[in-house]
Amino acid sequence: MTSIGDTAFDRCSGLTSVTIPNRVTSIGDEAFYGCSGLTDVYCLAEDVPETDSDAFESSPIENATLHVPASALEAYKTTAPWSDFGTIVALTEDEIDAIKDVKMTTKKIIEDACYDIQGRRIGEPQKGLNIIRHSDGTSKKVLVK
Repeated sequence: MTSIGDTAFDRCSGLTSVTIPNRVTSIGDEAFYGCSGLTDVYCLAEDVPETDSDAFESSPIENATLHVPASALEAYKTTAPWSDFGTIVALTEDEIDAIKDVKMTTKKIIEDACYDIQGRRIGEPQKGLNIIRHSDGTSKKVLVK
């Protein structure tokens, strides 16, 4: 991901924290508009992303904390709309390590196999009850009408 599009998280009131990857170079118009629960933004980009002035419009960023790489702290403090955050701090080593741990343990879970109700392996879900096994070892029952 290199950009966050216009209105990507528009009115996402349940969003309290977001981590913006270091590859992001641009954030669109009203990308975080109306994110009323936003309290922490972790922006890992060392070069301040090109950001529309209203990217955080109607979000309480004046009460939120922006966490950025130490090498870019001054750049974020002097670039709008980032400079509108109530608190802007350098990422701590613990925060960086925690983000790395999440990235290392997060993997895509895919459907590994499909079985009918008698336990016979089938190529794809069919009408009726199916058992789907996922790559992480979990399984679920799926009803196809």
